[in-house]
Amino acid sequence: MLITPDELGLGDGVDQAWAQADIGTVTARASIFAPSLHTLTGEFEKAAKGVLIDVVVRRYKTRNLLPGVSQSKAMGDRSTSSDTKDLPRALFWPEQITELQAICAAAATGGGPPVVAAVGAFPEPGRYPDPAERLPRWPV
Repeated sequence: MLITPDELGLGDGVDQAWAQADIGTVTARASIFAPSLHTLTGEFEKAAKGVLIDVVVRRYKTRNLLPGVSQSKAMGDRSTSSDTKDLPRALFWPEQITELQAICAAAATGGGPPVVAAVGAFPEPGRYPDPAERLPRWPV
């Protein structure tokens, strides 16, 4: 998956070298929790690319603070502070990680939802003996 600095939509005055470095960093880190990221095609690739572009743009704006962009605007709803020491250090937000993993899982299963066991699923009836039969019989 290749993202170019022009796809970031940051306009003129973008430091191409920094933007390309941010793209490389974000893509490499995303590959850790979404290993099949580089094998995606079609709509799955477009969806994953959109998430990665969001992360790259936020990182670029936060670091460079483009004219007219405050730190709180660069961070979205996650920060209201204008002090750089209070800015979140995480590159990806949890929902972005979940979204990228879901995209990779959907691509692996042919586009459907990932196949997983339901949480709290019960075994099929009759697989286990009746608990009442295992209790000791006490004299009455």
